[in-house]
Amino acid sequence: MSVFESEKQSVSIEKNNNGVAVIRINSPGSDNNLIDLSAFLEIEKFLEEIESGLDMVESDDEITAVVIESGKARSFINGADISEYLDFMLADEGRTYSMKTQSITEKIDGSRAPFVASINGPCLGIGLEIAIACDYRIASDSADTYLGMNQIEYGLIPCAGGMYRLAGMIGLKDTLDLLLSGDSVNAGYAENIGLLDEVVPVELLGDIARQRALELAKKELKTGGFEIRGMLNKLVSDNPASRKMTIERARKHIKYHSEHNAGAAAMAIDALETGLSNLSRGLHAEAVYFGELCVTRYAKQMIRTGLAISSLRERVASIPDKPLSKLAVIGTGGAGPAVACLAARHDIAVRIKGENREDAASALGKCYGYQQKNPKESRAGISHTDNKFDRISASYDYSGFRNADAVLESLGEDPDPKIAVLRDVESLAGGDRLYISNSFILPVSEISAQSRMPENVIGMRFFDPIFENELVEIIRTVKTSENALVKARAFVRDIGRLPIVVSDGAGSFTPRVWMCYLNEALHLIAEGLSLESIEDAMTEFGFDRGPLAMIDDLGADLVESSLSTLHRYFGERIKPHPFLESMIINERLGRKSGRGFYKY
Repeated sequence: MSVFESEKQSVSIEKNNNGVAVIRINSPGSDNNLIDLSAFLEIEKFLEEIESGLDMVESDDEITAVVIESGKARSFINGADISEYLDFMLADEGRTYSMKTQSITEKIDGSRAPFVASINGPCLGIGLEIAIACDYRIASDSADTYLGMNQIEYGLIPCAGGMYRLAGMIGLKDTLDLLLSGDSVNAGYAENIGLLDEVVPVELLGDIARQRALELAKKELKTGGFEIRGMLNKLVSDNPASRKMTIERARKHIKYHSEHNAGAAAMAIDALETGLSNLSRGLHAEAVYFGELCVTRYAKQMIRTGLAISSLRERVASIPDKPLSKLAVIGTGGAGPAVACLAARHDIAVRIKGENREDAASALGKCYGYQQKNPKESRAGISHTDNKFDRISASYDYSGFRNADAVLESLGEDPDPKIAVLRDVESLAGGDRLYISNSFILPVSEISAQSRMPENVIGMRFFDPIFENELVEIIRTVKTSENALVKARAFVRDIGRLPIVVSDGAGSFTPRVWMCYLNEALHLIAEGLSLESIEDAMTEFGFDRGPLAMIDDLGADLVESSLSTLHRYFGERIKPHPFLESMIINERLGRKSGRGFYKY
């Protein structure tokens, strides 16, 4: 067995007696595999100088096939080590990096011996580019296995030639969809669209992958099982008129939807269009664009954000287990039904209380609607049954609340009904349950001060869109117990979200900072800055959209109301700009009224 290691990366290559070589990726010190630049350079050196590993396939008759697999239990390749991109000061550094990765995937694609990608766990970004350069892709049926081209999330584009192979594999339309959305798809969906050749039980994956490699070497197995799809894909890719129509449709989408990563999206479309006509020119365009994007302030900001979130995920994984089996939800508006859906999908039984029979039925209808209208989950192949809708029930009284491990109240910003509900819940038998109060601005201490058990009361704030936003604020008062905090953090983690713990206060933490940020944008307008310059400056910095677009999305009335509430707590330090009142008077509320700073 030949093994080489870089400082952050371990790649081993071993040859089995049957002639199948196995390349195993195993990043030391992490649960996830990330490909770093030094590993790519070592692989290139391995290919060119030693004539073993990947190149050994072409010179050693004993090796007839290669399997690429992971040494991790739940990670194939999560992508590149994006922290290294922060070191790129010149566009030429990114271009050189891209050309290196292109040469390696080209070696895999052009090898005389077949390559099989054995995928268990996330296969993202450059990990997917490596996988689709292989002759055969087989994946486990694990829920942890999903595939995607997520570079756009960091303001980047693919860099290893993968988008051209992808277009020939699944078609131009689906390729653009994956590239521009950054979404991931599960193994079943990936197999349906032709991205995977086979999906098998996780415990059989390694053995079947090696068997498929032997069958390919002996020409007992043919690749390209999706012949009809492949024919249609080729017709679209080779037909200039059809190709142009699809490309133009994608360009219009990023233009009219004001995507925050529109620059990267436009470059991805241009490079893909060029490569479909002339592959070598397309690869050159891809490398040049990737290099240019790597040194933009936007990409660097998004990379830093991504690294911070990755660090948070590692800390969240170490939260002690405090599983909830039943959640009671009070409030059929706001976050209530959405959180109920998230909990049910993660095997937590949910009981929602409405004000009356019609309100309770409406809550169930909202839950059903969320599941039907959530495009990300639909793309991932999650069905109505998979969403475990039957774990949600509704009532218009407190029946079913006594056995709840936690109660989540989502009744808006008026403290009176929130306090009334708290007293009702505390009067129920069953005692020591977690009580979660959800609000946007109102301090949690105003609610917990009326509690007989303030140590069990904690705040929780979800951010729209709830099904896409991973971050959840947990607000701890001075009387919240450590046990309640651990339970709350574990609950947020168990519903697939990332908890951030903040101290209690009006709007703490994110809404207060957010509202001040929006208010400052209005002051800049009053000082004479143009709307365009404000929006462009903040999107270039790394925000997904500018502050004025955010005001339109939230509604000028909601922003004014939130700032007015903060003004009561903080005085002149936070005072709503008069411009908001003028917008409300002139019915320029934003998206919901059809006009605000923008027209809709």
